[in-house]
Amino acid sequence: MSYLNTNYRSVLGRVMYKYLLLIFMIIPLLAVADESNWKWEVNEHNVDVYLSSIPGTDAQAFKAITKMNAQKQVIFSKLIDVSSYTKWMADCVSATVIKAINENEYIARFVNDSPWPVQDRDVVFHRYHEVTPSGGLLLKFKVESHHVAENESYVRITTGHGYFLVEDTDQENVSLVTYEMYVEPGGDLPAWMVNAVVTDSPIETLSKLSWLVVKR
Repeated sequence: MSYLNTNYRSVLGRVMYKYLLLIFMIIPLLAVADESNWKWEVNEHNVDVYLSSIPGTDAQAFKAITKMNAQKQVIFSKLIDVSSYTKWMADCVSATVIKAINENEYIARFVNDSPWPVQDRDVVFHRYHEVTPSGGLLLKFKVESHHVAENESYVRITTGHGYFLVEDTDQENVSLVTYEMYVEPGGDLPAWMVNAVVTDSPIETLSKLSWLVVKR
């Protein structure tokens, strides 16, 4: 009987894991914002930024789209290389893989610098990457703070999710990159700073990433 119970729990555990993984794979891609709610905000450095309000919160989601002169595999190699984030992710001063779940899934912690007197932020993401049915390369992430104890030196970001999607275009060695994200920065931040982040941050991020993959 004990063997049957143990075996049952093992099977049930695997089923539940696959179910939760399926939920994780679907929700970040679909739930960042209502597709009909995006409004174009600005174009800088060939990056188009769209904003969307999120019901029940004052925060806004952003969607940034650009083309990069590189193959999608080259771009994606940077997106999944956590150690490279300090070179191209806006305001990122530390990026560390905390736990590898498998070759496509892991937990990572990032620290973002904030201008004085605002306290720096840190965030812990559960990240997963896959190939889409159309051949795009997709990296999804959502906040899961419980993996790392909070540090009083930082304000912990506890809500957020998003994705990077890299796709082929009809031009050789030119890829379309979409970066979509919603995050609540936590703590008390002035409105001007929050509003600036949702436009300036994705522009800086994609511009630096583009420079990095072309420079290589």
